[in-house]
Amino acid sequence: MARSASAHLGEAEAVARDLAQRPADPATVRERAGHVVRLLREAGDTEDAVADEHVAAALALAEALAAGDGDDPRADE
Repeated sequence: MARSASAHLGEAEAVARDLAQRPADPATVRERAGHVVRLLREAGDTEDAVADEHVAAALALAEALAAGDGDDPRADE
């Protein structure tokens, strides 16, 4: 995996884990999810097709949370 992508993904994972494990009001959830979106977008190409698929799925979920949509976009799959 590309080094720059790895650093951004690691930070996104930490913020997402904190978001999942600590109760927060909706505004805080949207703010933290927005940070995850930014970090995932900045990660760029991971140089790994499977990792890119995981990043895309995580990005879709984070975008939904940042928009205030509590529905998991994977639920339709």
